[in-house]
This record gives sequence, structure tokens and C-alpha cells, in this order.
Amino acid sequence: LNEKLRGPLSRNSDKGTAMPFVFLVGNHSSGKSSFINYVMGRNVQTAGVAPTDDAFTIIAPGNMDKDQDGPALIGDPDLGFSNLRLFGPTLMQHTQLKVRSGISTPTFMMVDSPGMIDNPTTSNNNTSHMDRG
Repeated sequence: LNEKLRGPLSRNSDKGTAMPFVFLVGNHSSGKSSFINYVMGRNVQTAGVAPTDDAFTIIAPGNMDKDQDGPALIGDPDLGFSNLRLFGPTLMQHTQLKVRSGISTPTFMMVDSPGMIDNPTTSNNNTSHMDRG
């Protein structure tokens, strides 16, 4: 697909990450962080009504708690996220790694995305110009 669409990923980008991961996407305050805390079996992410962060947070199992910023994460070839550097410094600065001990998911990572905020609608009938129905 990358070749067909002439995407930015190199031919060797399918190396993969250190372990499989679940990527959560949704609006802000939709329960992504609460879901992660429930699945992990401990409070890893801050949950709240207002947006709590603006970064993609990768949560991985480990022997001790450790946080790593985006440039350090992407710079570590063993973790498999090195090709994210192709998307530029803005993404790198909005990515972080949280290694956590004592979580109930030792075989996979989870990625919490920053919450999306819907644009306000300009129509009075609560339908958008994208509706085809």
C-alpha cells in the first residue's frame, strides 16, 4: 500500500515493533485513557473531562517504570518506531513512551492517541455537509 500510494515509509519499514500493539483513537473525553487504565490494571494515563495531553503515548510492559520522550523513543531502533522520524519533528515531539511494571498486559503495547475535537457544526439541523443520507 505504501508503494502504491508513494508514501514516506522506506522498503525496510515493515520490520515491525518490539511487540504487537493496540492503537486507540477517539474524541477527547471518550474514555480512551480510562479504558487503558482498566486493561492495564493500574493507573497509567491521566483521565479527565478536558483534554489531558496532546501526545501519542505508547505504553509498554517492563521491569520498572520509565518514561521516554519522542526523540529518544524514535531513536531506539530496537523498539521499531524509528520510521516515525519520516513524519517530521512535530510528530516526534508529540510522542512518548511509558514503560510500566506490574501491568496486566505483558504481551502487547497500547497506544493512547490525543483526543480529537469535532468542529462545531454550522447547520441548525445537526447534519453536516458530509452527510449523504
